[in-house]
Amino acid sequence: MTTRRRRFEMQTREAEVEALHRCAICGATEVSDPNLEFRVARNGEEYCIPHLSQAKAAT
Repeated sequence: MTTRRRRFEMQTREAEVEALHRCAICGATEVSDPNLEFRVARNGEEYCIPHLSQAKAAT
């Protein structure tokens, strides 16, 4: 396998694992817990549903 192909495959694997959502309080992601839902609060930060109430209280 060529070096270029190996590098491409490594980058592809890393992109698959990279999280799209991350809770600003606990750091949970959809990768770490696929059952979590995420919302963006008025302050622009993203929170998992269990921590969303804490974000609302702070704003």
